[in-house]
Amino acid sequence: FCSQSFKTNGNYHLLYYPKIASSNNSIYLGHQKENSTITVLNKKNGQLQKSFNIEKKPIALVPFNDKLFVLHKTGIDLYDSLNGFLISSHNFSHSSFSKYDEPRDMIFNNSTLYVAMGALGVYSYYIDGTSIIPSEIFKPDYEQPLGHLSYVTGLSISPDKSKMLISLDNATVGDSSAFEGFLIVDAKYLTLEDTLKMNPRKEALGRPLLHWYRTDEFLVNNMNVILKFSTENRRGRFIRPKQRYLKYPNKGLSFGQLLVANKKIYFCEMVGSRKTKKSIPSVLDL
Repeated sequence: FCSQSFKTNGNYHLLYYPKIASSNNSIYLGHQKENSTITVLNKKNGQLQKSFNIEKKPIALVPFNDKLFVLHKTGIDLYDSLNGFLISSHNFSHSSFSKYDEPRDMIFNNSTLYVAMGALGVYSYYIDGTSIIPSEIFKPDYEQPLGHLSYVTGLSISPDKSKMLISLDNATVGDSSAFEGFLIVDAKYLTLEDTLKMNPRKEALGRPLLHWYRTDEFLVNNMNVILKFSTENRRGRFIRPKQRYLKYPNKGLSFGQLLVANKKIYFCEMVGSRKTKKSIPSVLDL
């Protein structure tokens, strides 16, 4: 799976970001490319359960029972993961995107899908059987310097399903900087509970992939470096990483989404020089 995430074409390297999701019984693997193959594995023994192709480039995979929601640039598709056929689709109402309002992540909680829609906020969709029904748009209320813009880049749900973690990147900088960091909101009422601001002079977010694995700790795969955050690890008004994973088993870089299980972090590691670069599976202690 990792080896298929990276391809050399002459002097160019093509990156197909690994997409990983898990349910109680299965692991879902795919790549961010057109006509991606979704591989479904038994979570207990690793045996192949099913593989099928999807037409559109997946941004996020979200399993639910024997179905799989796939987020792509223009909408959400629902697949039967047992038979691999498309059940239903929902197209976003806006067809033209700037780079700050593209869909970037998706999670499921309490019969509702939540989509990180950049500067537009968090879109929610109620799931009724196989129907994907638009619900509401949530725009987090947080302290923002006048004239600046931030955009939602990632989402994760707490282990007890009661809270939602939202990452925001800054779109504007200058003498001051837009908000960059994380918000914790109540997952039921979407009310802000905590603001975790990063120090823009010391840290930055870029394509962050979130994984909230413990009540007070979460992981971020951020610009090829895995960061561990604790909600309690603050210096003044800023949150800072509790741990930076800077040394990897094969002296490479982390790549794509993380899978956390059995107190381990599983991921694809990009290794080698420019001409020999490749992607291989790797694991770290949590």
